[in-house]
Amino acid sequence: MRNPIWAILAAGTVATIWHSTSACQPRVCDPSGALIDHGSAIDANTWESVSLDAPWDDFKGGLTVQFSLPDFQTRRVVSVEPYVAFATNVNDGVEDFTLGSGDITEVLAAKDGYVRIRNGTCANLHIRVVVRFAPISDIDASAPLDATADSSVLDGSPSADAGTD
Repeated sequence: MRNPIWAILAAGTVATIWHSTSACQPRVCDPSGALIDHGSAIDANTWESVSLDAPWDDFKGGLTVQFSLPDFQTRRVVSVEPYVAFATNVNDGVEDFTLGSGDITEVLAAKDGYVRIRNGTCANLHIRVVVRFAPISDIDASAPLDATADSSVLDGSPSADAGTD
């Protein structure tokens, strides 16, 4: 005869697994999108969505936000720094904020004058984004390099054509 305790334990295990995963099934945050076209340059190589002491943008759960960076259309993005907080005014000495990572701030794209970030959680947050760009070079990057240039300047060795007296 089989032991009925195993049937009870198996049924209890299945019920526990079903109960713990079913709470995640009905999404309380539906995916949505928003375009944010405000923001400004801090300097020639840095853009921010809002200043640190201004109210931050809503970043509700499931939201994908595209930040428009019209002044940086052709610039190469070096870093995207998404900061998140539970409050809109974080610089009041009461609330705090942190650098977002993981599912909270999924950086989907950073190119061609825009940055797209998704809140992959169901947490309702607020966001501030800082984007840093590679410096504008004085040298035309499309010009071919001169293979005959003297490399001694780079490695500190004496130039081959420097005369010896």
